[in-house]
Amino acid sequence: MHVHRPDRLHAAGDPDLPADRRGNGVRSDLVLDDLPDQPDSRQPDAPFRLHAICPERCGRRDEYGTGLPRSLARGRHLPDRVGDTLGRPRPRHRDPEGPAVTWRDHDTAASHFIASSDEPGLRLHIRAHGDDPARAPVLFVHGATYASRLYDIPHPGASWLKATAEAGFAAYALDIRGYGLSHSPVFETAGKPYARASKAIRDIDDAVAWICARHAVESTRLIGGSWGSITTALYTSTIGAARVERLVLYAPIFAEVNAGWLTILADPNDPARVDPRHGAARLVTEAATRERWDAEMPDGANWRDEAVFQALVQASLADDPHSAHHNPPAFRAPNGTFLDLWEAFNGRRLYDPKDVNCPTLLIRGGADPTSTRTDALRLFDGLGSADRQYVEIANGAHFASAEKRAHRVFRAVNAFLT
Repeated sequence: MHVHRPDRLHAAGDPDLPADRRGNGVRSDLVLDDLPDQPDSRQPDAPFRLHAICPERCGRRDEYGTGLPRSLARGRHLPDRVGDTLGRPRPRHRDPEGPAVTWRDHDTAASHFIASSDEPGLRLHIRAHGDDPARAPVLFVHGATYASRLYDIPHPGASWLKATAEAGFAAYALDIRGYGLSHSPVFETAGKPYARASKAIRDIDDAVAWICARHAVESTRLIGGSWGSITTALYTSTIGAARVERLVLYAPIFAEVNAGWLTILADPNDPARVDPRHGAARLVTEAATRERWDAEMPDGANWRDEAVFQALVQASLADDPHSAHHNPPAFRAPNGTFLDLWEAFNGRRLYDPKDVNCPTLLIRGGADPTSTRTDALRLFDGLGSADRQYVEIANGAHFASAEKRAHRVFRAVNAFLT
């Protein structure tokens, strides 16, 4: 288990780890395996990652954010991996003349794996920032293509999960079965579209149950984006009604005819039915992602940062162990979502909004052609909750949370969650 803690050990030597008040700043039962290779002389207290193996925890790997003076960091040559006797530390502060920082340098989330109660052999992956059990928890659920990576893009300022943790919450993001690191033996051999909403809500329920038990609470805040707005609203209106304290539907999709999407999903020989050639999954390449994202923005819009885009794509490819087997590299996305979207984009709802009775926020990019204003407002008017809000982000599209105005999304949602 890899747990991230926001604790800090100050350069002055004053320990600030809860169990480390011994005055020497470093616990004797921790094995350090990461120190700055080239500390920034202008930032003597700059933080670096400290991986720790606690013997009494049977090899459990913890990660502490710390800061040490350059005098202590300089010259240290510690194990680079657990079990190594000698190795070069992974640098967190680089010489300006050294190699460029990559997305991996910013990939600092904790990873938790829990057993599925619905599918044998499935272990669900939950990434987290600020996951102190004393904090109020928030669970993110992704959409149809990108897994939880979309909410934790490993690039400075681009992680919605980190922004939520910085607001004081324990921020979690679930990979639905078949997505991201929630690898499934059933998915590997499936021949039909895998992971429909009816199955996804079982994964959400498992994650919510685990989070509630971990935090000793009865309910959690829940955020669902795009197809994830369908799954989270379906969950909240049915089996999860008592376990959702507040609900955020980001880039919501409800039930409105969308001709553009129907063209993509339909059988070319019979536009009245979904294409039967959709198998268990589809392959997603960098080029396909760029094309899709470009199509979601108005012509000439400069709303996307290329470095953020690359971090999202490369991290997503790395999560699929089969991505390198394809040329060009591609990760798999389950196609069960296509069957759900076929219903929604034909104007057929997958849940009854009047059964959503908790405080609810709908938020979307103002130029989003997938989550339209008319569809979102129809959903808004149909919600059972009297405590509801609707927010649009100007100059934002379907991926507004990953675009240049993402901070406005983060700010609006954090205000609602508080």
